[in-house]
Amino acid sequence: ATKLILAEFPESAVLWKIAGAIQTQRQDINGARYSFERAIDIAPNDPENHKNFAYFLMTNNELEKVERHYSEALRLRPDYFDAIIGLASYFSETERFIESEKYYKDALAIDSGNSAIWLALGYAQIMIGNHSIAISSLRKSLSLDPKNHDAQYNLGLALSNLENWDQAEHAYRKAISINPRSI
Repeated sequence: ATKLILAEFPESAVLWKIAGAIQTQRQDINGARYSFERAIDIAPNDPENHKNFAYFLMTNNELEKVERHYSEALRLRPDYFDAIIGLASYFSETERFIESEKYYKDALAIDSGNSAIWLALGYAQIMIGNHSIAISSLRKSLSLDPKNHDAQYNLGLALSNLENWDQAEHAYRKAISINPRSI
């Protein structure tokens, strides 16, 4: 059915975008790649097309074009939250933590009440070596979601890195109490 619709409306970027999503779900990687690229060819100034393709590439571990497409989405729409988060995640995944820190901060400027972003920011700050700042970010994450095992564990890690052993032990014990299977 998708092929028939695309044959009837071959210049519809929206339909190619939908086809890419369907093909991704069906694990037709080559078909999905073609569909997302076709959507960009038809509507190169639509930031969602670039974000969708970057996300597709990232989930399929094809990292060489991810940064370019997330960056293009942000060039076209600088406040595009999904692209900001995508780029932050990409930089974190590729261990470029200074860049990921910047984009997580940009995301928090849009949604400061998001515990997961505070956690990701705290982790990036640990990896950079900014442990004191990471503690603040992780405590903010925990204030928004007190049962977040990962935030509690990373708080223990940041405290350990500062040799604050008693507080680190307390954070680790609390992480284990939240999720006993984490041992």
